[in-house]
Amino acid sequence: MQRWLFSPVQRAPQRLWFSSQHLPRQIRVPCASSGDITVSLHNVSDSHSTAPLIIWIPPFPREDGVGDSQPPSWLRPYQTAVINYRWSGLYPDSSPFPSTNAVTPAAAKKQQPLYWPAPIHDLLFGYSWILRNLAPPNFGRRDFYVCGSYLGASLAASLAMTESHAHQPTAVRGIIAYNGIYNWTTFLPDHPVNESAFDGGDGSLSSAASAESNGDYEKETMFDYLEQQAPALFPSPADLFDPFASASLFFHSPELLVPADFHQRSQASAITLAVDALASVGDTSDGNSSSANDSDSAGRESTMLLGKVPRKGYFAFPPRDSTLKIPETLLLHETPPPASSAPFRHPWGSSSRSRGGKRDIMAMLGVAAAPPKRKKVGSAYYGGNSFGAQAAELAGLMRRSIDKIELKQRMRWDNDLDGWDTEAERRVQVAEVGEAALDGDAGLGARGEEVAAGWLEERIEG
Repeated sequence: MQRWLFSPVQRAPQRLWFSSQHLPRQIRVPCASSGDITVSLHNVSDSHSTAPLIIWIPPFPREDGVGDSQPPSWLRPYQTAVINYRWSGLYPDSSPFPSTNAVTPAAAKKQQPLYWPAPIHDLLFGYSWILRNLAPPNFGRRDFYVCGSYLGASLAASLAMTESHAHQPTAVRGIIAYNGIYNWTTFLPDHPVNESAFDGGDGSLSSAASAESNGDYEKETMFDYLEQQAPALFPSPADLFDPFASASLFFHSPELLVPADFHQRSQASAITLAVDALASVGDTSDGNSSSANDSDSAGRESTMLLGKVPRKGYFAFPPRDSTLKIPETLLLHETPPPASSAPFRHPWGSSSRSRGGKRDIMAMLGVAAAPPKRKKVGSAYYGGNSFGAQAAELAGLMRRSIDKIELKQRMRWDNDLDGWDTEAERRVQVAEVGEAALDGDAGLGARGEEVAAGWLEERIEG
């Protein structure tokens, strides 16, 4: 047996673990100098089992990384490990961690907020522990399936992309993700998906977006809430460009420059410089060579800045010399609310934050929240960005990788390619599963649970 089963601290609960499949086993996993997290084991009575293991990544973090976030009911038939990661900034109205009277340096460090990249570090520490302690001996095979929703879905996607080693006996074989954000850069004003929010190239909001930012339109969707909380979850806009945060960026380069902050268009100043330079050229007809030279310099500078806007370029992912393989994938997303007259909303345009999304998150975590003030209308789905759009983009990139990289490599040694024309669609699936049930299992309604459970059963039980 593994060494962790004989730890003095863990010896007493061990009898409970083997005597009942319904009592989770709590394992404290150190995360280097960043404290520790809890990995919870459900229905895991044999660390040497070859049965498939589900790795559940909760939709939202526990503030201290301790305790247990219960996996959804449709995962209860399976052996499941829950990685309780930490991610400060989700609840801006509360302290990062529960207050204590401890004043020791270690306790003070533990209370420091843990922003990105802390959650991906927690996830990798938890996964490494699972890989070390729950892999069968003698290179026995064990399949891992990663599941998550909301923030957990974003993390699950990155873990699945980087741990799906086809030739390793124990590795990630599949992923189920629901309502994840797979490209956080789409929330930045410069992203092409947000172009309709601006009248022109001066960086100003369109009249419709301005009306909404002034409070003329209200909204209450989980997508809105996650969008609004991005500046709190990530210390810098540059963090949104991390592929471990935005899994779509494993496959292509971003279509924008890294802005100075979350709120302003990085191109506004460059365009303004260009306009000013042209105006200066017109004013130098009196022969003032010095002014002309200055304006030429400004023009070249602004043109250079404008020319740096990157185009989308595709990467060869997984790398051709790696053992990574696009895993079996099911990307679920909720049905957008009915179309309304609400216009496209500029990211973070509103000065007053909607609390509807936070109430929904609190409800999912079982935390009391203030009663709603009034019903609001969702608008984040309009203008090309939504949970569905995020899922569709990632699925398209994964399918493209299968067709253009994996299939071409396979053609070198396999002449029998029957069925490969539909392999990408078979392996990477997207499903709309109705409205989110925020008081249910990880937001999945009855339809979503049915689809997820059926997909998992088909792959585990063959």
